Amino acid sequence: MVYIKEHLQEALSRNELARKFGISPSYLSRIFREYSGVCLQNYIVQCRVQRAISLLKQGDVSVLDAALESGFTSTSGFYRAFSGVTGMKPRDVRSSV
Repeated sequence: MVYIKEHLQEALSRNELARKFGISPSYLSRIFREYSGVCLQNYIVQCRVQRAISLLKQGDVSVLDAALESGFTSTSGFYRAFSGVTGMKPRDVRSSV
């Protein structure tokens, strides 16, 4: 979990993480869910969205920059993930600051 939070801008696929830690992807998914209570991919998305929220609340970062600095590779994927996690649009977070 610490590694994920420290490397949000990098590719964090299940296969990449499993290779990094020298275990099989299925074992990684299983132990991650047992330990955290959430699936690996959902955790990564939640962390990225939380990072984007933090950046947006600073006020001087554009939505696109917040998305890219949080590890999203497309704006459409960012908006979809952001809305799915928060129920809001990124601009709603910025306007509430």
